[in-house]
Amino acid sequence: MALLSGLLGVKTLVLLHGSQDWEGPGRIRQAKRTSTVHGPGLYLTTSAATARKYAKGGGSVIRVELELPIRWLMFAKIPTTDAERFVRTLPRLGKRKEILADIQRIGERDGDRGQLWPGVVLNLMINYGVLTSTHGPAIAEFMVASGVDADLIQQSGEDWVLLFNPLKVIAHRKVPAGEAVDSPRIRIS
Repeated sequence: MALLSGLLGVKTLVLLHGSQDWEGPGRIRQAKRTSTVHGPGLYLTTSAATARKYAKGGGSVIRVELELPIRWLMFAKIPTTDAERFVRTLPRLGKRKEILADIQRIGERDGDRGQLWPGVVLNLMINYGVLTSTHGPAIAEFMVASGVDADLIQQSGEDWVLLFNPLKVIAHRKVPAGEAVDSPRIRIS
């Protein structure tokens, strides 16, 4: 369960999103190759400055509330066969043979009785550059089907949440950029 910097009993996680074309969190959109640094999903941050940067030039800062608990990618395990099945079902997937070979190799090396961290599939698709078109939303759906709502990226004094499961958004509203304030850092316990 995610706890916010010492606050017990918190029922939501409040984060910020900066966007040029906010459409609401209803779905994971197809992404361009340059916008899939950590994978497909809704990118949220604890930093008001970062949200303002992405909203600069006519965009919006959005205050987003996520329902807790969140099932984090770092704690997930899936059957290796599920990962292979998912990759085989993607239409027109470039580097399919290489991805399948890597899943098998990593599963044999790091596998836990036929279990695999689903981030392996995500990372391979990022590294092979195949998250464009419908493959981005498909991997986000695969993550949710595998019991993962989001990934947590902690770096440079702020936290990023890459949300795969848009159903976790229970409220969102635009806020004036000057009124956006940092959210507490995220602590997982």
